[in-house]
Amino acid sequence: MHGTSARDANKDQGFAEKQLPTHDSVKRQIKVKSLNDPAQAINLIIRSVELGCCICWIRTTIKDARSAWQQLQDGSRIDSAKLTLFHSRFSMTDRQVIEEDVLNRFGKRSGSEQRTGQVLIATQVVEQSLDLDFDMMISDLAPMDLLIQRAGRLQRHNRHVAGNPLNNDQPDQRLTPCFYRLTPAPQQVQKKPPTFKFQDLVLVSRHSVSLVPGSFHGLVPA
Repeated sequence: MHGTSARDANKDQGFAEKQLPTHDSVKRQIKVKSLNDPAQAINLIIRSVELGCCICWIRTTIKDARSAWQQLQDGSRIDSAKLTLFHSRFSMTDRQVIEEDVLNRFGKRSGSEQRTGQVLIATQVVEQSLDLDFDMMISDLAPMDLLIQRAGRLQRHNRHVAGNPLNNDQPDQRLTPCFYRLTPAPQQVQKKPPTFKFQDLVLVSRHSVSLVPGSFHGLVPA
């Protein structure tokens, strides 16, 4: 059905689309802020570790991920045992070991002992069917649907302020999480790429965003 959306196709077949209310347990409120330089991201990671938070920085390329990891590794303010690099170029055996370790540190069952002060530098591989939960997140510039998906891994499971799991009916006790988007400042962009909605991302970055699945219509292509 070239040129026809899935929504129009459903109408043609007699189906009606109906938006259902979202359960309170899966609603999330996050703050969105911008960073304009990788050095700002490095400093933010160091501060988050000092506060005992766990943080993830998702980079676009393996080269950039390695560079960020190496900068943090070479510094003296973060214990290398709390720093993890995860990308797709590891051998399958090593990748499986790293994936298991990442789930142990940042997964649903992780507690304060595993999470406190942990840092994950990763590429898009971290998005692939892994149930992860971070206190803070930095993302390189990406399409809107990927940014929403990544933001959904902030406070994904309810936890005590120290990071230990709570029952689903207990509200999360951590502070409102913040999603940091690494992007050039608007005045630094001389020419807007013809297929990229840069203005939309700038607009979103100036406000808090409620992660309610039903509110994504219009932001993500059907």
